[in-house]
Amino acid sequence: MNPYHDIWNYIFDGLWFSLLLYFTLTEGCELLKHFRQLGVCKGLKLYLNPSNLIDWFGIAYSYFMIAVWLWNIWQIGMLQDIMEDANVETPGSWANPDRRVEFFEQLETCVLLAQTRRMAFAVYPFVLVSRFFKAFSAQPRLALVTSTLLRSATDIFHFGVVFSVVVFVFCLSAQILFGQELEEFANFSRSVQTVFRILLGDFDWERMNRVGRIFAGAWFWAFMWLVDMVLLNMMLAIIMDVYTQVKGGIGADAETLFSQASEIYRRWRALKAGKRMSLDDVLCALDPTDLCDDDDDGVDEHITLQDFLTKVPGLSEKQAMRILVAATEMTDDTHRKSQSLADSMLDIRLIEDRLTNLHQSVEKLVRMNEVTSSLLVSSADQLQRHGGAGSVSHYGDPMHHMDFGSDVESLMQRRSDALVQLYADKFDRLESRLEARMEARMQAIESRVVKLAEDIHTVRDRTLSANPRSILCGAPETPPIKLSRP
Repeated sequence: MNPYHDIWNYIFDGLWFSLLLYFTLTEGCELLKHFRQLGVCKGLKLYLNPSNLIDWFGIAYSYFMIAVWLWNIWQIGMLQDIMEDANVETPGSWANPDRRVEFFEQLETCVLLAQTRRMAFAVYPFVLVSRFFKAFSAQPRLALVTSTLLRSATDIFHFGVVFSVVVFVFCLSAQILFGQELEEFANFSRSVQTVFRILLGDFDWERMNRVGRIFAGAWFWAFMWLVDMVLLNMMLAIIMDVYTQVKGGIGADAETLFSQASEIYRRWRALKAGKRMSLDDVLCALDPTDLCDDDDDGVDEHITLQDFLTKVPGLSEKQAMRILVAATEMTDDTHRKSQSLADSMLDIRLIEDRLTNLHQSVEKLVRMNEVTSSLLVSSADQLQRHGGAGSVSHYGDPMHHMDFGSDVESLMQRRSDALVQLYADKFDRLESRLEARMEARMQAIESRVVKLAEDIHTVRDRTLSANPRSILCGAPETPPIKLSRP
């Protein structure tokens, strides 16, 4: 009955307990660091994020398992002591009836405790997996799955409400239809289990068919079409929509697991050889109180390569350049925007509507110009004819009326030409403005590409202005780092 019947049991339990102590000391040191820099209240508020809460939950659950295990061993030892007093030649094994009652009570306690221990140990792997998810967040491609699940959690929750209601209706209907004939649907809990198995394709159609071909067929077809083919595919669509957004955020050139492992090994080997400094030491030299933001003046400090080497004694120029370039790349990745398929379709629809409105406005202006020109020309002709006809019967001076008609015609023509020229100038200004904006944007993009290429490939002939704290801290809120030539 001794669980430690081999030395390997002691070895594995000792290794596990050593790792538990290491994790406890690591998290405790991090908590004390927050207390020293920020104080108890502010430090505890900043420290209690979901990631650290998961760590402390895993540590607390591990100590709970230790307590359950020790209690189980103690109870088994008490049971073993009672059994040692038993005598097979004595009726009932114990001469004292109280000792026999104590044996059965202790046996029941050990059985119940064994069930509790088994359930606690069954939950522990899920606690360990939560720590793995925290480790996955440090690798962009491994964090793709966890980030997708986190971002789609809200949509999945609301979808789950509708899904649960629909499945609840089918479970209740199946209990009413098949409950009196099939034991799988005898009560609601069994009906839920059976309906879920049907959803996964595990069902016995012949037994359901014996209850009633028409009713069983109607229920089965409705369930398969609505739940299996529609709702499940909708859930996949929700997840894949968020997946495309997260995938676009990390970019196609994201670091792989193999390249990151190779980089970690290279840093460790260079650190052991004394060719580089630890990133923690570099961060401590740049900002000893990295957790406290009150000591910052609110202005991001842009440092050059020489300033970087001056502030961090012992830092090589090669490592400093690599940190600055990596900080720039990380800042670009942080500010990279990604969209889901639904948001992209909305933006495309918005652009299409704006183009349609612009096209209609231009057509209206063209029609207005044509109508105005035709009205001016017709008005000028009518005035000219009216002036010529009235020159004989009025005023007695035909030349005077002819001159008046010519003046009106020329005035109308000038106004028509002025309106045409006005609209033409507006179109020319609009076209020139759009061309200027497009040209300026293209020049800005080209200059940025050339500038980035020069900053990366020309190391000794230019000065880098960057904020290396972003690569050291990994803070996503770091503003963009500016690379400029003196």
